[in-house]
Amino acid sequence: MQIQEIDGQALAIFQAIGDLNIRFSYETSAKMNSASVSDQRFLIGLKKQRISGDPDARLLNICSVLGMPDDLMVQYRKELPLAQHVHFGFEFGSEHSTFKAYLEFFDVVDSRVGSLGNSAERQLVHRGFKWKPNSNEPANVTSYWWFPHLSREGIERQLDELLKGREGEKIQEVAMRLLSKAYQRTAPQNLFLLEVCEEQNDRRSFDLNFYRADLCMRDVAEVYAAALSIHGHSTARGMEFLSQVARERFGHFAGGFDRVAQSFITFYYGLSHYEPLG
Repeated sequence: MQIQEIDGQALAIFQAIGDLNIRFSYETSAKMNSASVSDQRFLIGLKKQRISGDPDARLLNICSVLGMPDDLMVQYRKELPLAQHVHFGFEFGSEHSTFKAYLEFFDVVDSRVGSLGNSAERQLVHRGFKWKPNSNEPANVTSYWWFPHLSREGIERQLDELLKGREGEKIQEVAMRLLSKAYQRTAPQNLFLLEVCEEQNDRRSFDLNFYRADLCMRDVAEVYAAALSIHGHSTARGMEFLSQVARERFGHFAGGFDRVAQSFITFYYGLSHYEPLG
């Protein structure tokens, strides 16, 4: 999926990021649940120290332009000075699309964890702020907790804990197939597992970072087909889509249960970087 194919409402994000005139990353994803398969989703990332002037003030202005609700803005402003990287995301909705703003604390956390060794407990590495402009739906704050230095057994144990019940076993089976491919290319410690939760609801999910396994989407085609079948979607149509992104780098695999207890699976792929125009 190319940038120009994104829904017009998302252009506000590109305009705001473009005004910063700095290098940024761009990553797309495909999310599936029982209702649909959506690939009109993206995530833009940038390093805060590259922003000229007052980075925090400029980022707060972007959030204001994008219509971040006041209650989210209070927490975002409070935690923004602690972040080394920030991200802005978009997810198309037939009625109301979702805007997202993330704060990333990984650099400092990773440095601190390095001194703790294998005794480190889970660490907060991202905070996500999500809202639907012009909608009465409540906004949400999502926390992303990293489990450092996990062995192969540790990863599988945490997945088992996070996916207990309902369709969790099927999602775990898909995750295990991806992990099996990744273990052939890199050590388990290079596959970062995050627990994802929201205090205001019962969301229970995970995110697995596969970038260091150096896989592309065609490498995980069979697993993608299996993920489609979990939610009753056409494998043939899914494979047609996959053929268009086959050479794209496979990045993250997320899954679990959303804030209304509906199961979902998301494949993140196609990470690329864009330089300022002038």
